[in-house]
Amino acid sequence: MKGNDIGTEFVQALSGRNWNGLQGLFQPSIQFRALIPPGLREASSDVEASGHFRQWFGKADALELVDFTVEPLLDKVRIAYRLRLHEDRWYRVEQQTFCVVTGDQIEKMDLLCSGFRPEP
Repeated sequence: MKGNDIGTEFVQALSGRNWNGLQGLFQPSIQFRALIPPGLREASSDVEASGHFRQWFGKADALELVDFTVEPLLDKVRIAYRLRLHEDRWYRVEQQTFCVVTGDQIEKMDLLCSGFRPEP
């Protein structure tokens, strides 16, 4: 499977809150780093990495994919997506990732998050 296909599958699994599918896209020993507004989050396993996404988005009453882009960047794949979600109110969030894909799984992911921005 190509990196772009894995990127699209990643966004589909995330927006569909398919946590097992998301975990399956990560290598068991993934190197995961995420810079989110409270600070750095890291994981060294597929379970831990997918657990971060579940923690961030799993409690939402509704989750909508607004837009996404997947494109190669030399030896990496860039995945960017915007989500709209509802918890106590509506929020928007954007995340940018840069991934190293080996075979049909993500070996390394570096993520930058906008934080949950309340809609007016």
